[in-house]
Amino acid sequence: MDRRAKPLGARAGSVAGLVQGAPPRRPASSPSLVSQFGGFVVRYRGMAAIGVARAGQLRLAQHLLTLVWSTSLLGERVVPAVPLTAPTVLGCVAVTQRATVR
Repeated sequence: MDRRAKPLGARAGSVAGLVQGAPPRRPASSPSLVSQFGGFVVRYRGMAAIGVARAGQLRLAQHLLTLVWSTSLLGERVVPAVPLTAPTVLGCVAVTQRATVR
């Protein structure tokens, strides 16, 4: 049995959609655009306050929060390796947050 990957065929509609882009569904002043801008303002102010390196390390916890939300809200199943690795990742985040910068 041949297990090589088969090339994906590009249809004319798919290529046209990539070239043209998605049609706008909301006006430019939609609430999602405003909240996205507000989120970026808050994010960059936080990065300026605690430092880019610490903010980057703190973002590692975001993946674990996403896992918690997906299991509790969407009923996603968690593989057995997740409960084993999650405390390790959180421990590394805690250690890096307490580290002093010279």
